[in-house]
Amino acid sequence: MELESVDFSERTFAIRRFSPSDALHRSLDRHGILNPPWVLSERAGRFIIVDGFKRLEWARDRRLQSVECMVFPADSDRAALMLNRIEARLFGPSLNAAEKAQIVSKLACHVPAERLPRELGGMQGIVSRPGAVEAWRRAADAGGALLPALGAEEIGERAALEIVKWDEADRDAMIALLKILRCSSSIQLEIVERVDEISRQQGRSRREVLHEGELTRIAADPGANRRQKTQEIREVLRRWRFPRLSARADRFAEELVDASLPGGIEVVPPPSFEGEDWQLRIDFSDPEQLRLRLEAAERFARSPNLVRLMRHDVPGCRK
Repeated sequence: MELESVDFSERTFAIRRFSPSDALHRSLDRHGILNPPWVLSERAGRFIIVDGFKRLEWARDRRLQSVECMVFPADSDRAALMLNRIEARLFGPSLNAAEKAQIVSKLACHVPAERLPRELGGMQGIVSRPGAVEAWRRAADAGGALLPALGAEEIGERAALEIVKWDEADRDAMIALLKILRCSSSIQLEIVERVDEISRQQGRSRREVLHEGELTRIAADPGANRRQKTQEIREVLRRWRFPRLSARADRFAEELVDASLPGGIEVVPPPSFEGEDWQLRIDFSDPEQLRLRLEAAERFARSPNLVRLMRHDVPGCRK
């Protein structure tokens, strides 16, 4: 087939990977096209690509005149061609999240909902949660940075399926931050949920929260590595989300220093400072050290320092 007859702008059957294809290009440079691309005959002697976009683009870039292709006639069932194309992808090399989103979206357009679990059998867990298919479809149709970030593994699936509900500007602001942090998928989800909660709590857009000066300064700090930035941002978001708890924790840390706690002894407050059960932890290496530290702990228990540590009020942070 003559390459000048191919309409490279027609992307109906495209499933983009959004990541480099270096291995494929090395193979093409060494061996040429081993598996014929699929094309669909169209009007006036034109053809559209069904499968083999990168192979045909490689041939075009090498200024080849023609390529051996599998040609489907113009009256072919396009839905059947799409399903064949998807099946080839499902049982080929492992799919990234961007490809999964596009496949779910295209399948949902061509098969009944009750058949989707069977058709998606090659992608474990993809339809296991209520609303998952619709979330993946929205991810495929989202504009901006979402699909490229999924393809490049700059954002995890769980975080992506949460922010797909946001508007594009909010999504892009979150993706920009996650690309800087490159944190684990669980921490990504934590950050996404915190920003969403703060946005609702404060009645502001998510991008306004993300563009706060304190966050942007941390993200842009040239002296901090990504792990340090991640931890600092998590702490800031926790403080914004739970201001009273954060004030209580800060006061406790300050008073713990002032309390001059004996060495080897640790006072542990109840989780979130809620409840009456405090803990006293003692480290020791021999019976004599334990005896001495128990005596020190007894003296500390009788001091006003422990009373100050355990008081519940936080000045300026009333409920």
